[in-house]
Amino acid sequence: MSSQQNQNTEPTKLGSYVTHGTGVVQETVGNLVGNEALKQQGTANIQQAKADFDQAHQAAQSAAPNKTSGNVNSIIGGVKEEVGRTVGNANLTQAGSEQRNDGNAEYNAAKAERVIDGAKDKVTGNVQSGVNAALGDKAAQEQARAKAAQGDATMQHNKLG
Repeated sequence: MSSQQNQNTEPTKLGSYVTHGTGVVQETVGNLVGNEALKQQGTANIQQAKADFDQAHQAAQSAAPNKTSGNVNSIIGGVKEEVGRTVGNANLTQAGSEQRNDGNAEYNAAKAERVIDGAKDKVTGNVQSGVNAALGDKAAQEQARAKAAQGDATMQHNKLG
């Protein structure tokens, strides 16, 4: 990517994928046609993409894990891994494998957070239900039971396994 573009915005994972893909194409075509300048530009783009990805990844690590972005990274990583194998590019294969693994880890971390949230709701609902039963408040007891049931459903839906 041009330095002008990076002056105004922080690198993004998506931008790094585009830069990396461009670099792979440039490097591969440069190798095929014997154009050293094109090959070097491709190598430079791949290195820049890695730096941009690392920066964007570090910024994303400080944010809460997300099932959607985890899935996206897993899918994109798997595609990059297969393309790398197909064209014989070990760097792309490795980068894809790492991205796929990172995506799977983010997805599982997000699921684990949802399990914890569900457990909190289940426990809170059960305690509130007991208190409301002791107080004789049937309506509040039913609301608390519903909260506990929702927490249990959240836990079951997000089970790791």
